[in-house]
Amino acid sequence: MDPLDELYAARLEDFTALRTKLAAAARKRGDTEDAKKISAARKPTTAAWVVNRLAHADDAVQRRLADLGARLRDAHSAMDGARIRELSAEQRRLIDDLTRTAFEEAELTRPSASLRDDVISTLQAAVADPSAYGVAADSLEGWLFPAVYTFDPDVTATQVITAMVDRTKKSLADVGVAEED
Repeated sequence: MDPLDELYAARLEDFTALRTKLAAAARKRGDTEDAKKISAARKPTTAAWVVNRLAHADDAVQRRLADLGARLRDAHSAMDGARIRELSAEQRRLIDDLTRTAFEEAELTRPSASLRDDVISTLQAAVADPSAYGVAADSLEGWLFPAVYTFDPDVTATQVITAMVDRTKKSLADVGVAEED
């Protein structure tokens, strides 16, 4: 497992000690570049950690959110009020379900209201229009790089999605895939 993935998959309270251990291991094997990356890794906010736990536990989360977003955009384009109301209700149910699952996955039985709001905002942002994130596709499916991310406490859901899309673009560029492909 990639050291950064291992670091961000760990329990939040273990982050700092594990970061120190992984950086030391990288230095010991002579990988100074990896040691720098690991040492520079920032501890995620609790909300980011919770959403990451959900994404790692259920590969279908991204697809479900992207599919709903595409259907909502289609309904809005068609100006189909009944369909918009139906899909909006479905969105509330899906976000509620994913939020509950995320907290279960993170083993948080009594999250604060602000933490719950942050997790909900992040999940709702994933339903948004992909063009808002520089993606020329019908959905964000496949564009949200499956990794663990660190964000400052005041980061917005839009900034979270943008970071995930940017990481996908970088990974594709690193293996020679042109952005237009």
